[in-house]
Amino acid sequence: MFISKKELAERDERLRRAQEEIESLKQTIRECYDRDTQMNRTTDTFEVYLTKWKANAAGVDLNYNFPAGWNELSTKLTAPSFTSYKGPSPFSEPETQALEKLAGQYPWAITISYHSQGEVIYWTTSENGAKMASNTLADSISVMTGYRMDNSDGKGGFKDWMQSRSEAVPGVTIEVGKTPCPVPFEEFAAVWKQNKGVWVQALDYVIRRM
Repeated sequence: MFISKKELAERDERLRRAQEEIESLKQTIRECYDRDTQMNRTTDTFEVYLTKWKANAAGVDLNYNFPAGWNELSTKLTAPSFTSYKGPSPFSEPETQALEKLAGQYPWAITISYHSQGEVIYWTTSENGAKMASNTLADSISVMTGYRMDNSDGKGGFKDWMQSRSEAVPGVTIEVGKTPCPVPFEEFAAVWKQNKGVWVQALDYVIRRM
């Protein structure tokens, strides 16, 4: 196969940029670890710290980056970290910006977000404009999975934002696994057994509401 000099140059440039991004990510994570260690936010070794990383490449926890109770989230953490840093402003990150754009492109029936800790279903927020529908959805999934429902007010998450918009969308956040993050692979079989029917249940719920 013939590859032109131009194609080779473009390939080399892509590889160079990718390497720069990898090195930048390494530096960000190392800086976060050093800072979190100094602030006593972690006593883990660097290797264990990496397994608990819940943020994006900039050290922002995307679960706290949506404009739903964002101002009420803790302001004590003011720098990037492996978890819980809400970012400089709502929608500051490319990932949350992408979801904001996606949310505006389609009429949503429900949202289901999967996280991994606790075998619990979070279903509401303080300004939930779809509270009854979210409760009904959560109850139907709870019956199927055996997970308990939690009515604590969510803040900063995608579900929370979708529920609090003017065109509120029912939603749930499902936390799988019994072990604190990261959930071990040994739990996968149980998690799959509990959740494999969730999407059928969700589709049935949507159809019944149409």
